[in-house]
Amino acid sequence: TRSQSLIALTCTVLLPLCLMKNLASLAPFSLLGIIGMLLTVVCMGVRYFDGSYALPDGKFLKDLSEQPLFGAKGASAVFSP
Repeated sequence: TRSQSLIALTCTVLLPLCLMKNLASLAPFSLLGIIGMLLTVVCMGVRYFDGSYALPDGKFLKDLSEQPLFGAKGASAVFSP
């Protein structure tokens, strides 16, 4: 089940990492994560500036059956009932 999987993952992977006194051995993996985030930002920027998702005739929009509708309220609609 889901609960058993989460408990097993916590006990076998996360708990030993939390109990480490020196986190220096995790530094290379932190750098790898930062590089991954920068690569994602670069790829998103390339797609944004080349117009791949531009309305109404973006390169990848023709593959969508329906375009998402976000309404007129935008993100503030999340906080309204």
